Amino acid sequence: MLKTLTDILTDYKFFLGLFLSVPFAVLANLLTPKIEKFLSSRNYQLKQERIRKIKQEYQQVKQYYENRIILVEYLLINILKTIAIGFLMILFVTWLDSTFSVSIANILANSLSKILVILGSLVIVNWTTNALDIYAKVKNYNDYQKEVSDIVQE
Repeated sequence: MLKTLTDILTDYKFFLGLFLSVPFAVLANLLTPKIEKFLSSRNYQLKQERIRKIKQEYQQVKQYYENRIILVEYLLINILKTIAIGFLMILFVTWLDSTFSVSIANILANSLSKILVILGSLVIVNWTTNALDIYAKVKNYNDYQKEVSDIVQE
């Protein structure tokens, strides 16, 4: 159904929308440069933080590349940490499963044990992934060195 011009002009919603849209449009135009400036400074800070982390990781990889004994020690420590967390996870889950015999407590213990297995597995995967990533960077050190220098020079 088409509205006539008089219906539109007498409708308070039209004028309310008109009076609210003008200040919001002006406010948006005034705030846009400030928001752009804030976002660009934030982007610059994030880029500098990323470069700092890359340089720090590069120093660590360089140390492992120059002294392979330290790399082997790092990998062995990761293996021992993985074994330890796996042992503690199995021990605690076994204790939870065997301790509670009441049905509600057993359900809660069973749920908790499954959550602990998932969390422990995530920790193990995280440690292992980091160790393998560092090993791959040491193994392909020349390519990694070029990649880091390209990122830092940007």
